[in-house]
Amino acid sequence: MEARTRPYVMIEGELYKHGVCSPLLKCLSRTEGIELMKEIHAVAVEYFSKWIEAKPLATITSVTVQKFFWQNIVCRFGVPKAITVDNGTQFNAETFKEFCEQIGTKIHFASIRHPESNGLVERANGIIMTGIMKLIFNQPRGKWPDELIKVVWSHNTTISRSTGFTPFKLLFGDEAITPEEAKAGSIRTVASAEDEADYSVAKDAIEGIRLQAVENINKYQAETIKWRNKKVRLKNIKLGHLELRRVANPDTVGKLQLKWEGPFLVVSSSRPGSYRLKYMDGNDIPRSWNADELRRYYVYLM
Repeated sequence: MEARTRPYVMIEGELYKHGVCSPLLKCLSRTEGIELMKEIHAVAVEYFSKWIEAKPLATITSVTVQKFFWQNIVCRFGVPKAITVDNGTQFNAETFKEFCEQIGTKIHFASIRHPESNGLVERANGIIMTGIMKLIFNQPRGKWPDELIKVVWSHNTTISRSTGFTPFKLLFGDEAITPEEAKAGSIRTVASAEDEADYSVAKDAIEGIRLQAVENINKYQAETIKWRNKKVRLKNIKLGHLELRRVANPDTVGKLQLKWEGPFLVVSSSRPGSYRLKYMDGNDIPRSWNADELRRYYVYLM
């Protein structure tokens, strides 16, 4: 017990934990943690560069999400070909779906009850949460929106493990100029007559950097899949199989009640490990379901 409590310390009635090479981390209750995560509503991550866009919102509705998507994504970077979202009602609203259809963006919904299907955003939420908790030490709770932009900027100018480059460089072609660099008058801040020639050379270099990033991503994903396959038992689910589906919140189900429901018919696979199901009467089930939520159903003939 003493070894487990050693990293923690009480300061003015608040519990903190010593971080590794980091400031004290304030411990939050489950309710406080959920409320803080709810406050950071709009988070978007560009799949290739890992660039994060985040904006604090007072309420989460289809209107506020559409406004964030238009102002922070479309107006800054152009119209994306497709977006992957969770199964929140704000994304499933007709107004938001019609808006995406009008601009030519296709909506992909993550598998139900499987946050890993939209893992980039989940990791981005974790990065933002951890960064804000460090910066709001001994500060009023309402100060977190002021620190949000610092956390996001820090991520966007930090080298990504999967790409080997910063999101800023992959998106804009060069590293961001820091205030210290601007004050010191580095060579990048001084205009010259050779700027046009340098620009054409830099443009060719950008393509090489992005191709290298693609190679790094493929290598990183291959290593991750190899590591995961050693630890995870893959389910052999095929089209036409009958599958049981895990009941929502199985921990709240009584001991004598079933924790699986069904069977359902597997009709298609949108991507590896994600399946579309049908009821036995032929009606479609909305959204896709991850293999972790499914279990093979066997029919025994007497």
